[in-house]
Amino acid sequence: MKPYEALIQFWSATGAKISGKPASEAEIAKLEAHFDVRLPEDFRAYLLNAVPRLGESMDDNLVTWWEISRIASDQTIDGQPITVDGETANTHKYLIFADYMIWSWAWAIACGDTDQRGQIIVVGNPARERVVATDFANFVDLTIKDQDSLDWR
Repeated sequence: MKPYEALIQFWSATGAKISGKPASEAEIAKLEAHFDVRLPEDFRAYLLNAVPRLGESMDDNLVTWWEISRIASDQTIDGQPITVDGETANTHKYLIFADYMIWSWAWAIACGDTDQRGQIIVVGNPARERVVATDFANFVDLTIKDQDSLDWR
């Protein structure tokens, strides 16, 4: 099962009110051009098939999945640069795409052409930012089955 299919199935099974018309190729091209990135394929497929269109779309695990217009590359959180293992994250062109419990923390995917490409980090506390998933498929699997592994613990 593809990651976006697993998410749709999870949202449906748990009664999450997440729906809407997925992003178009034109919207994705605009996002890629705006941030000068090439999206990882599994994340691109998610945007084309499952990204919410209703602004704030929270699932039963308290994850708010951002609509495409909200996806951001804010390289600072509260004025502090996003870093992972002491390295500035903007090198890897991270895009923030979801948050937990109304911004207790958020997740970003590396979209640069580096060895970090596709990895997901948890952001929002510079002392605890770290890689939590190897790729979007792994992130979706953990979101559904092991939510606790995706936070700052």
